[in-house]
Amino acid sequence: MCREEKHPRIYSDETIIDQEDERMTQQNKELLASLLAILPGLLSIKEDGRVLIGISNKTFTILPWLVWYNIVLGFVAIIVGFGIWKRRT
Repeated sequence: MCREEKHPRIYSDETIIDQEDERMTQQNKELLASLLAILPGLLSIKEDGRVLIGISNKTFTILPWLVWYNIVLGFVAIIVGFGIWKRRT
């Protein structure tokens, strides 16, 4: 097998960026994307679950189908977030 050589990337301002540093930056972006998918999903399930089981008393009209919709999409967001996270590693 041929060993792949690491070549630094040189930009117009003479800055040298190693390919490993770019990979770490990409991993950080994917970690952030996964957290930004998981966190709202968890919050959606928590808050809408409280409304659904009656723990949270709201003074306004609640649409039950919308509460269920938010819960389902909360689970979808968590699944997508974990998928991004697993792809990262």
